[in-house]
Amino acid sequence: MVAFKEIKESFVTGHEGTSPQELLLVCFTVPIGIWCGSLILGHFRNSVWVESRPITVEAIIFWVPMILCQSNFLYPWGVVYLFVELVVATLLEWFVRGNKSASRTAAIQAPRQQSLNQNNDENQNENKNENMSATEGEMTGYVTTYRSSMMYLTFIAILAVDFRLFPRRFVKTETHGYGLMDLGAASFVIAAGFVSPKAKRGRTTTRRQEHSWSSRSFSRRIIPLWTIGLLRLVTHKGIEYQEHASEYGIHWNFFFTLAILQTLGPFLPGPPSWILPTLLMTIYQSYLSYGGVQEWIEQGRRECDISAPSQTPHLLLSLCYFFAANREGVLGCIGYLSLYLFSEWIGSIALWSSRLDKSTSNRIMWGVWACLFALWRILVGVGIKVSRRSTNLSFCCWSLMVNVLLLQLVRTVYQRHGQVSIISQALNRHGLICFVLANLLTGAVNLSINTLEVQETTAIAILLAYMTSIGVIAILLEAITNTLKQRGSNQVSKTD
Repeated sequence: MVAFKEIKESFVTGHEGTSPQELLLVCFTVPIGIWCGSLILGHFRNSVWVESRPITVEAIIFWVPMILCQSNFLYPWGVVYLFVELVVATLLEWFVRGNKSASRTAAIQAPRQQSLNQNNDENQNENKNENMSATEGEMTGYVTTYRSSMMYLTFIAILAVDFRLFPRRFVKTETHGYGLMDLGAASFVIAAGFVSPKAKRGRTTTRRQEHSWSSRSFSRRIIPLWTIGLLRLVTHKGIEYQEHASEYGIHWNFFFTLAILQTLGPFLPGPPSWILPTLLMTIYQSYLSYGGVQEWIEQGRRECDISAPSQTPHLLLSLCYFFAANREGVLGCIGYLSLYLFSEWIGSIALWSSRLDKSTSNRIMWGVWACLFALWRILVGVGIKVSRRSTNLSFCCWSLMVNVLLLQLVRTVYQRHGQVSIISQALNRHGLICFVLANLLTGAVNLSINTLEVQETTAIAILLAYMTSIGVIAILLEAITNTLKQRGSNQVSKTD
């Protein structure tokens, strides 16, 4: 058992990542799938087959290409699948435009006065739509699609990494480099920042509202995250489950990081701002670069270097050993907190602000992306390599840049077609539960079979079954939630 554990640990350690261009190719399964899916859902909205098979449609449009692109089949089959989706989307786009042109031609053939009135009404409506503020409903639509799609990528990688099907260059990097799983962890934090309560209402909140949201966040999010993190730690130690110590440390896991973010984020005073995360990352990066912290994170011992341990208070000694053993997880919270706060600020000024129209919001987002791209190139150019292990400034800039780009591409598609699948809505609403479920299913698969000996085609079938299970659970959770809400509203109406 111990030898097998060591084999599995060595399978996911010591990797250097891939190129940022190849990771973008994999990530483009998100906007391409959404473009194709939106057109299919819009064009076949009355199709009984499409409406009655949401799991099948989601698998064909999203899960299959994502699995292929996160596998050894990326070249050529993953690329071919994406090309086919692009062709289908282009043809449907052309067909939709053709129908609109035909409708306009028919309108011109009507009586002249009626045509003039209709044209005036249409122009007024178009101008009104162009100048209208970005409503929360529209924002919720494309942010929902973006979040659910990024969760798809992350969920697939969580399990796929244990199979030989998953290319080792996509595994979490050991020290420096670009890894798909590195981006997945950061994306989960960034998406949470985009939709945080402060991002949505931070500029109009009162102290009473902030206290109310903080209390609800503590009871509904923070306690469950700490509980899940502790349970994961205990079970992994108890069953000798494989561990990647350089990922977060010996005892730390990603649920603890999320708990820290949910603990600190809502309780920080004031509206979202770029100043605090910028200051925090600048100080942190200074210590990494000039204080020897980066070198210690990569090469330091997992023991506490105290000259006189017998004379040191037991509590202080325990904290010192815990910090040394889990330095990646503890110090990584600084980078992830900065990512969360900066994403929260972006959400508050460009995604949820009722004072901005669509064009202004788009310009701000593209401006943010351009600044992040330039800063990332400068940092890498001066020798600050991207490091997931320390969540340094280069890593944060690169991760946020990729997510802003993907969000903007999704936004462009949504503003044209405005379609959100049922599973995307359900997954977005119950994201944390589905994330926990994905981890539980991953553990169950690893304990049931030797993933290192599974054939590639069998691994694809297992991944599809795994994603189907998550999709079904998400739909069931959504149905239960809607039923409970309906019963609650019926009881209120009866009381009235």
